[in-house]
Amino acid sequence: VFVLINDQKKEVSSRNGMRRTVETSSFYQGWLDSVEGDLYQLKQAIKTKDFQLLGETMERNGLKMHGTTLAAQPPFTYWSPDSLK
Repeated sequence: VFVLINDQKKEVSSRNGMRRTVETSSFYQGWLDSVEGDLYQLKQAIKTKDFQLLGETMERNGLKMHGTTLAAQPPFTYWSPDSLK
């Protein structure tokens, strides 16, 4: 599930951002290590129709992903002023 905030071209492409994150972010491995557990929770939430667990897990994983970009060198973000509204 995603919401399109704006349709402007990103300053850092997804491909280049991911490359930078993998190569330089000290948070990347931690995010990667958490993916399996998050995926399990998402599957359980879908199976049990637990919308709250689904949303919380998706949001937590997304925030961890954004944390990896902020810890990259140089840091970057895909957030815009409207992202947190």
